[in-house]
Amino acid sequence: MTLRGLTETDGFGRMRRAPGATHLNVLPQLIDKRVDGSEATLTSEVFAQPDRASRALDVVLFLASHPDDAFSYSELAERLDINLASLHAVLHALEDRRFVARDAASRRYTLGLSLVATGDAALRHHHGVDALRRQIAELRAELGLACVAVAPVRTDLLCVAASHSDASMMQVGQRVPWLAPFGAVFVAWSDLETIRPWLRRSGISGLNRRQALAALETIRRRGYSATVDHPGHDEIQQLMVQLVEYPSSSDLWRQLRQRMSSFSRTEATLPAKLRDITAPVFGENGLPLMSLSLQGLPSVLSTKRLEVLAARLLVATGTVTAAVGGVVPPTVGPAQAPRGSR
Repeated sequence: MTLRGLTETDGFGRMRRAPGATHLNVLPQLIDKRVDGSEATLTSEVFAQPDRASRALDVVLFLASHPDDAFSYSELAERLDINLASLHAVLHALEDRRFVARDAASRRYTLGLSLVATGDAALRHHHGVDALRRQIAELRAELGLACVAVAPVRTDLLCVAASHSDASMMQVGQRVPWLAPFGAVFVAWSDLETIRPWLRRSGISGLNRRQALAALETIRRRGYSATVDHPGHDEIQQLMVQLVEYPSSSDLWRQLRQRMSSFSRTEATLPAKLRDITAPVFGENGLPLMSLSLQGLPSVLSTKRLEVLAARLLVATGTVTAAVGGVVPPTVGPAQAPRGSR
């Protein structure tokens, strides 16, 4: 690949950015050498404008969350809230690079072959996902329960693996807002500087804040989270199902954030109907990297059965933690003071 109009050579033979070359005007100048020696611009029609890049990613992520389906041009425009002219340019670029494929007969789009290589390369750098998938398969076969694995991505939670047949549960590739009290296992071992923004994003204060902090202490002591079922869960899950189909709907996202931020959280003390049991996979820094949840639990669960399921889940997450070279921290004690305060 060569760069045209982007760099120049200084007096010492070193490459430097050419005057006037910025991130806005150099992207269209990226040139791709074809096998036959001819040159073609590298999807400049997509990346000439910042929002075009986001739209291309939205198309890929949407198709990834619907691996068994194919969509027409107009369906993608409706689902992703992209105007037809913009979508045409995006799909043309993606199809040219084989990131999407269009069936000649139905003219419907699915993911393309280029993403097979992309996914394989990603797994080489995130080998913990393979270990996680193996543990999910074992848990599913042994316990007959739904399993969902998520990872934090900035202020979202991303589903990276799952084994279930329930449309109301998170699907692979789906994102939901990381708002307290959800995703508590990812901050339970963090310092207060990390916990505070998690609470602040949800607007949690007063009694709900004290409940959330108490829940984090219980999670550290147990090493896992056991979430009590709540009528609000059903509404949240229905919104999540709708977001799988219409991921760009600002109204659905607004409703989901409102429902999640008004949610209170307490750790389970049986007897109670449990929604899920969740344990973290730790990274090299001793902080949660991913989480694995058992869902679809029976309506009546004894304390002994909860302990058995939690122990089995901890074996699974411990296996994945070892596979990624992670470090399991102490599970007892209050949240650390902010770093640098001692």
